[in-house]
Amino acid sequence: ENPSLRPSRAFSLPALCFFALLLFLPSLGATEWEELEGATLVRDRYADGDSFTARHQGKEYTFRLFFVDTPETNNPYPERVRGQARAFSISAPEAIEFGDEASDFTRDFLSKPFTVYTDWSDGWGAGTRFRAIVVRDGRDLGEELVRNGLARVSGFIPDSPWPGLGKSISDALRELKRLQSEARRD
Repeated sequence: ENPSLRPSRAFSLPALCFFALLLFLPSLGATEWEELEGATLVRDRYADGDSFTARHQGKEYTFRLFFVDTPETNNPYPERVRGQARAFSISAPEAIEFGDEASDFTRDFLSKPFTVYTDWSDGWGAGTRFRAIVVRDGRDLGEELVRNGLARVSGFIPDSPWPGLGKSISDALRELKRLQSEARRD
């Protein structure tokens, strides 16, 4: 039998599987946001300006803020501290002091119950951390850190749809960059 005379397949099995996967990919990346209303800060756990442990309905979770990065509170990663110092135009030791200020600000902000919006994406770092947006009394913690000059606009952007905090992701980033510019001028 002459192979060139065999009927051809429109798609091979691997190609068909690839196209089927493409149809389902959008639903794989889109996770639902969860709202944890009435969360409280766990004070005896690790916390800095952009990461902290919260308790909600008897369970404890460690969160890392989307969009912002505050200086470290110690120096286990000297290159990271130097990078943060450059971003704030200060020395590495000053960056650590600045990190302590950001940590104090976050502890104060989270001294009353707050709402966490999380898509449960990986927040990296030691232990299990989840990415989150945190709001208390209508104020976004990340925005407040940037407004007060304690954080830079950096970090991760959510892959999943925005949790409906009254603005799109691009609007949120635009606002953070505006606040960062104002804080740098001040």
